[in-house]
Amino acid sequence: MNPHALAELARLLPQKIDFLLCSASYEERCLSIPLLLEPARVRVAMIAENANRRELHGANPARLNAHFAGRAIEVSLSTRNPVVTADSLLRALASVQRDTEGRPLDIVVDITAFTHEALLIVFNLLIECVPESQVYCAYATAREYSIGDRPESKWLSKGIAEVRSVLGYPGELRPSRQLHLIVLVGVEHERVTELIRVYEPSRISLGYAEKSSSNQEHWKANQHGIDAVRAVYGEAGVFEFPVFDPDGTRRAIVQQMESAGDLNTIVAPMNTKLSTLGAALVCIENTSVQLAYAQALIYNIAGYSSPGDEGYLFKVDSEKLRSTGVNEASITGM
Repeated sequence: MNPHALAELARLLPQKIDFLLCSASYEERCLSIPLLLEPARVRVAMIAENANRRELHGANPARLNAHFAGRAIEVSLSTRNPVVTADSLLRALASVQRDTEGRPLDIVVDITAFTHEALLIVFNLLIECVPESQVYCAYATAREYSIGDRPESKWLSKGIAEVRSVLGYPGELRPSRQLHLIVLVGVEHERVTELIRVYEPSRISLGYAEKSSSNQEHWKANQHGIDAVRAVYGEAGVFEFPVFDPDGTRRAIVQQMESAGDLNTIVAPMNTKLSTLGAALVCIENTSVQLAYAQALIYNIAGYSSPGDEGYLFKVDSEKLRSTGVNEASITGM
């Protein structure tokens, strides 16, 4: 997929949006796409926020609510309890669907500032619970992560509070099979190393960014992360994937699964949100695959990212995705 200037991305979205789903965050990037949309274009703006971390978000939730005044509804999520997140999203979706009379909907999801876990839950619920809809997934890039730090020192989060399967992506793991752990590595090598220690897999595949799909500084930091993990787990295999292309990521993961043979597979997406949706597509195609989430202990709140001026957009036809699977008719890069 090709990037767009953010103003152009906003123009590519439907002129009449049935509902927008975005997430308030401590990242300024949570404002990049929503504030470009004229409120009159949006029937309902669902503004999600991790209620247990509300004190970290500053004025960003208020700015989003003020922008969509009269059209906004707040959705409380939890980074600690995925069931709370799913229940809140289900109630919000039910409320905005009541007066649509079952007609096809144009839905826009700004995937930028959701946690990986919350994004995967959102995606699954939209595919399963909002039939015959067009889901536009928009993503705003970062100019820089771990602002001001050298590539070998960059960090976004540290420590693991809990490792769990992602709600809606349980997989079908057989006790008689060995485990293949596939990790889409970002810069968080300490969390990756801990994740491997917890699962003790028989086979490890570490994915890193294709150089052509990432800017030079991001790629250097990603390479440092891979090298740090392999310094501990030298037997781990490596592969490249396109970090801003969900379907390209899906194909790269499937290739690793096929080369490993008949093993249980757990995928831990820890790179871009677009590649995280690529992991979700793998599970839609193959329900035996489980997705894993490693909840972080601390985040780099002060210097997590600075907003970029580009974004990516792709469209999902939920009805075709459910009926015919992942193909060019159901997933379209824009």
